[in-house]
Amino acid sequence: MRKAFLICFLLVFGIQMFLSAQTKFSSYHNSYFDKTYNVMIDSDERLYIGCESKDAKELYVVIENKQYEDFVEFIKKIKHKYSEWDSIAKANKVMKLNKDMAIYSPQFSVSWKSSEWWWSFGHKEKVLFLILDGKSVAVISKMVASSENKYIDETFYLTFASLEDFEELLSAINIDEGKKILEKKSNTESLFQ
Repeated sequence: MRKAFLICFLLVFGIQMFLSAQTKFSSYHNSYFDKTYNVMIDSDERLYIGCESKDAKELYVVIENKQYEDFVEFIKKIKHKYSEWDSIAKANKVMKLNKDMAIYSPQFSVSWKSSEWWWSFGHKEKVLFLILDGKSVAVISKMVASSENKYIDETFYLTFASLEDFEELLSAINIDEGKKILEKKSNTESLFQ
């Protein structure tokens, strides 16, 4: 019984450490969901990009530091193709479409909170271009299963319904700003040793 209590205590302590290890440094507004999402950074300079979920209280697409530049280029490629296809759709009065963009993401993880925090690792996703009632949307979405328990799953939606959505996200994930916040936090904490 004490072993089970100790394991539960360590698990809760580990989750608390996980939550306190990230620092919010920006946010972005998404016009499709008309919501604002947080962007956080941790001490290993991983980015946590908030996005919409099916059921979770919070959900983050997690980008490792070494994947950051590739992720930024990935978003820029989607933006360029979105702009091109949106113009074609408007010029031709296309009202409905569902087409793969053939643009694949760099590898990322997903972290979400339902009753507790769950992780799913190693995703590389393609982008879907939709036209719904004449409105263009680029979507990166997938149902992911927890790496710890395959019966725990969640669906995430990273959407772009305007060129401004791309700019909002690109501006919000500026890792240099995140590093400045981490440095300031570290300097403040070092004052109190």
